[in-house]
Amino acid sequence: MTIFGFRTSPGSQDAPWPKKSVILDAVNKKHKKDRIKPRVVHPNNTSILTVGGRALAKHSSRSVDKFWGNCDGKTESYKNEAAFAIVQQILNECVWMNVHIIPGDKIIIECRNNYKLDDTFKGYGVRWTIDGEFIGFLDGYRSASP
Repeated sequence: MTIFGFRTSPGSQDAPWPKKSVILDAVNKKHKKDRIKPRVVHPNNTSILTVGGRALAKHSSRSVDKFWGNCDGKTESYKNEAAFAIVQQILNECVWMNVHIIPGDKIIIECRNNYKLDDTFKGYGVRWTIDGEFIGFLDGYRSASP
């Protein structure tokens, strides 16, 4: 696995993972407000927000270095496009990738980039389930190394 940029850890899994096109498509799936908490959704809901756009909106206010950009007051279309661009950026700059287990015995794919700020490796990232469902973004590391 390390020949392809994968890292291994005690929780690493030797599992095949989806094609790049599958994980990229997953970022653009429509966000459903009822995924988290069941509720009635108005039948005329014309929201175009994707799961990627929703994840970016949650993270955009978190990083002091503004890696995620600013989503305040932006359109859903803007958030969707920005999220997709950031996922592509992280994948293109990927220096750390692993397939491992997280709490709840879920096998996930995690990818981190080589983003640095003031010579400190931040490693912003993205996660998917092993079957290709987009989970969300990962804030950068707080220490100097991953």
